[in-house]
Amino acid sequence: MTQVFCVGISLWIMSGCANPDAPPALYPVEGRVTLDGKPLAGAVVTFEPGKHHGSSGVTNELGFYFLQFREGLPGAAAGGHVVTITTHRRANKDQNLAEVPELVPAIYNEQSTLKVEVAKLPANEHNFELLTTSKPPGKSKSSKDH
Repeated sequence: MTQVFCVGISLWIMSGCANPDAPPALYPVEGRVTLDGKPLAGAVVTFEPGKHHGSSGVTNELGFYFLQFREGLPGAAAGGHVVTITTHRRANKDQNLAEVPELVPAIYNEQSTLKVEVAKLPANEHNFELLTTSKPPGKSKSSKDH
């Protein structure tokens, strides 16, 4: 009975004691978003891996973004991700923010078909050339495609 208890405790320690909030291994991800050939500023770019918390970033005035897993933790988990890109923002009276309408077609956000692979590399570049009138996209243009 004591051996079973010790084995059980050992297995529990080895498999379940890890912090459930600890992030997975993260890899830097950056890129640029354009809409109809022009930089898309203020868009939220989100990479959702499915099994982990996603990573997101906001594009600057030139359309560049850098992903963060959460505040102070840059990067995204390795593997496949569904990508959503949105400009919609709800009004927030507490922060004196007005509602921002959606400029990006649904095929890039709520109905996104954008998929990318984050590699276990020191840098991942994923650029998105969005069109307001287009067929559903395949993959992003990554630095590997150039």
